[in-house]
This record gives sequence, structure tokens and C-alpha cells, in this order.
Amino acid sequence: MVKFTEYRGLTDKEVDEARKKHGSNELPPPEVESFFDKLKENFEDPIIRILLVALATTLGLAFLGYADWIEGFGIAVAVFLATFVSTYSEYKNENSFRTLQEQASRIENTVFRNDKPVRILASDIVVGDYVLLQAGDKIPADANLSLENCKLIKQLSMVNNLQLSRTLHPAITNQKRRVIS
Repeated sequence: MVKFTEYRGLTDKEVDEARKKHGSNELPPPEVESFFDKLKENFEDPIIRILLVALATTLGLAFLGYADWIEGFGIAVAVFLATFVSTYSEYKNENSFRTLQEQASRIENTVFRNDKPVRILASDIVVGDYVLLQAGDKIPADANLSLENCKLIKQLSMVNNLQLSRTLHPAITNQKRRVIS
């Protein structure tokens, strides 16, 4: 196992202080609208209002005998379908977003706490934590990237007796490099 002597990490007391001062590492939950609130909101769309005026006019003319009832029925069905499908789509998309947000909050990362690396939920990370990023990890929050004392490895591979190397980002090429064969 690798020893991490340079990163002490935060103590439990420092974690509590940072959480009180800066808050938690969570997005506030979005305001949830009910399906019927969204439906009512969609009736405020200008095109739907124009269709409702056309519906009222057609029904008025049909009542007076100048228009057919079927035209009013067709407009009513069009208004209902347009608003219902739009509302259903919005409602379903917001539910999907909430599900994704819940899954993202269950991501675990390794941080240094009390002189040792510990796996915690991303929502428990606080300002001042040193996060150990490993292959496949997702970055859990806004962070300052520290490359001090970072050992970079230039990976080499042999393909058809040709030596290919993976290039390093220009910002980090001044760091020490070591070739492993």
C-alpha cells in the first residue's frame, strides 16, 4: 500500500467548521411543480390562447348556426393534445433530471481525513479537503488543482516495433517525469 505522508487531511473538528462556514457540497433540490401546475402554465402559451379564442368563436358561431360543431371539436382536441403532450414531456424530463441528480449525489471519492485516506460521499466533501483522484473517478466539486510534488509518468508502448508516446499537457510538462518500461 502507498503511504501518503505529505497530506494530513482535515480533522473532524475542521470538517465541522468548514461545513458550518461554507455549507455542504450539494446542489439545492429544484422546486417541484405538480403535473396540474405545469398543465395550467402551458395554457398561458400565446398559441394555445389563440386556439382557445378560435375555439370560443367557432362554438359561438356553431351555437348561432353559422358554423359546424365538428370544427369546434377539432380545435378543442388540438388544444388538449398540444398542452397535454407538452406538459407530459416537461414533467417526465424533470423527473429524469431529479433521478440523475440523486445518482450523482451517491458518488464516492477518496479524501484525506485524520491522517489517512477515507472513502466518503461527494456530498460530504468540504472546503479544504484533499481529494485523491484515481483513474475513473469523477471530480466531486469545484476545486483547485494542485500539481505540487506530483510525479507524472510518460507511458510508452510498442506497436509494430515503433515506439509511441502519450503526450502530456503543456501546463504540466515542467514537472518531474519518470519513464517506466
